[in-house]
Amino acid sequence: MDAAQLLLWPLLACIAIAGIHAYLGFHVVQRGVIFVDLALAQVAALGATLGFLLGHDLHSPAAAWFSIGSASGSQCAPPSVVRKTPPPVAPK
Repeated sequence: MDAAQLLLWPLLACIAIAGIHAYLGFHVVQRGVIFVDLALAQVAALGATLGFLLGHDLHSPAAAWFSIGSASGSQCAPPSVVRKTPPPVAPK
């Protein structure tokens, strides 16, 4: 059994899951429902992964600072960059 044959079904499952998540995510964003706690946890995990890729141990204080920095940076940067405009009011 070669690698292409072995990875065919997992690849198809990944494509199907990505499609389902994109479809459902579109509707979640369209309704304006945002799960801040999940997004914050994912960004913190991304920071820990970045620290690991830069050569720090996952249980080191440096990896924790990468997590804290990425999580707090992701919460502080968007409000300072993105300007919220009120929704347009329909004329009567």
